[in-house]
Amino acid sequence: MNILVTGATGFIGSALIKKLNGNIVKYDRNNNPDETLNNIDLLKIKLRNIDVVYHLAGISNPNSPDLYDVNVVGTRNIIAAIKELKQNTKIIFSSTFGVYKVPNKGDLIDENYFIDPRSEYGKSKLEAEKLLLKNKKNIILRLSNVYGPGMSAGKHSVVANFVGSIISQKVASIYEKDATRDFIYIDDVVDALIKSLEIKNGGIFNICTSEETSILSLIRIIEEKSNKKFILDFTNTSTGSGYWKGNFTKAKKILKWKPSVNIDDGMSK
Repeated sequence: MNILVTGATGFIGSALIKKLNGNIVKYDRNNNPDETLNNIDLLKIKLRNIDVVYHLAGISNPNSPDLYDVNVVGTRNIIAAIKELKQNTKIIFSSTFGVYKVPNKGDLIDENYFIDPRSEYGKSKLEAEKLLLKNKKNIILRLSNVYGPGMSAGKHSVVANFVGSIISQKVASIYEKDATRDFIYIDDVVDALIKSLEIKNGGIFNICTSEETSILSLIRIIEEKSNKKFILDFTNTSTGSGYWKGNFTKAKKILKWKPSVNIDDGMSK
């Protein structure tokens, strides 16, 4: 099988490539400045005879001026290049729980939960989803909060930022101590991506754990695993980021996937 991976040097992309079999084509501007999602001529060259595209490239910073150019227009360009090549290439796309409405306490988020992105990043991923859903073969994986070794701080990851803070002994600002997240370990995400190769029909799937972890609980886990204490700042506490707990029933039924790493074991790793 011929597989192209956009964002090949990124956190998820590099972890995925270690586990993939087949002829792997990497597409990443960190490897080659010409390998942008707006370079349609090069996209067509790289996509020729490709069976599956793992479309993992994207910008997560909601304030980036290139956000829509990369996340939306870049996705449109991949679709257009495949169409020009007259290929039946399947796209497996990494989306986000950020497309959903901020949930209330007790809500369980399945694929039919209210759609109402709270950030420009979520809006851009939703627009990309709409483009991809025009082809019934394409698969969209809505990932909850991904974490794991190799994820650097400053990438809008609660876990990576807190781990960075405790290692460097910098002050960690706590905005919502009672807010919760559904943290998913990188190996489980890679497993879901690979299992997506095996199904013929596309669709949307939540990739999550159905475990709800509060920010304060996460802090206690990190302190225990690192044998260090945080320097915490609670001066700017607020509310509104929600209580996130996903439902992976659909992925379990169709992809034959389920998470295997809980937050305690994941943080140990």
